[in-house]
Amino acid sequence: MQEHGRTKEAAAVLEQAVAALREKIRLKPDDASGHHIVGLALKAQGKLDRAVDEYREAIRLRPDYAGAHVNLGIALSDQGKLDRAVDEYREAIRSGPTTPRPTTTSGTP
Repeated sequence: MQEHGRTKEAAAVLEQAVAALREKIRLKPDDASGHHIVGLALKAQGKLDRAVDEYREAIRLRPDYAGAHVNLGIALSDQGKLDRAVDEYREAIRSGPTTPRPTTTSGTP
């Protein structure tokens, strides 16, 4: 019984997080990372269609967003859309890393 209570509590917390993130997006609709994070939360809730929509919006706003391409690929794969998933993985590779490589104080890696 205790496990069921934790699961319900976690679901409620996740729902609150999605609501807060949606408010952030409402205030700043061109925030690609906000859409990406909402997509992650929706996927965690099992809402794949809505997660896919959020990942696609993140990519529309920032076409080189490798992380969004990867997570879109995962969601599409989960939906059985393997060809489209592979396309997203390829796009993620083309987009490259989403964070810069660390450098030393001399400016070289």
